[in-house]
Amino acid sequence: MDGEIECPSCRRISLVTDDLDACPRCECDLEQLLQIALLAHSKIDQALRCLTTGNWEQALHDAEESWSLRHDARAARIAFLAAIACDDLAEAREWDNALHQMVEK
Repeated sequence: MDGEIECPSCRRISLVTDDLDACPRCECDLEQLLQIALLAHSKIDQALRCLTTGNWEQALHDAEESWSLRHDARAARIAFLAAIACDDLAEAREWDNALHQMVEK
């Protein structure tokens, strides 16, 4: 898995690696956060597979599940595309807004 994780204790941003299990700065246990990030990443992979095979409703569902675990731009982009494919423009607009809010931060 690629990406970053923020320590809830000291707020240090660390790259996710196979051997990361604690914050390099304060030694806070990051194992549970890493498990959540891995599950979110897995849901992204499932959503991408569904999106490429035309199973748009499931792609939207998986992207939403990923987003509920971890607010990630990839999840929002996939949800946006899946919502458009499902002809749900209101939902697509919400995901577009979520992406814009991420950029503004």
